[in-house]
Amino acid sequence: MLTGSVSMSVGERLGRGGAGAGVTSIVNGLGSAGAILEGPLVGATSQYLGWAGVVHGVVLLSLLSALATYRAHTVALTATAAPAAQDQEGLLKEEQRETI
Repeated sequence: MLTGSVSMSVGERLGRGGAGAGVTSIVNGLGSAGAILEGPLVGATSQYLGWAGVVHGVVLLSLLSALATYRAHTVALTATAAPAAQDQEGLLKEEQRETI
């Protein structure tokens, strides 16, 4: 449920008609691929590296996903702050013209 709402929100920010549906389908497809690959990868990792290797792999993937989420968040903040800054600059210029 969360991946559907977040991906729709990201797609709507792109400003294109079907972008929300496209982003949602990509997220759902990657989730399905992850579910398919999870069993064999965990089995192979535990066989070659032991369960400690599996735990280290989960920690590494968690850190990578946290970094990716942080990066996406900062990009979204920058994208939403830029138009607001431009609006404020425009208002300031109009106020300066009115005082002259």
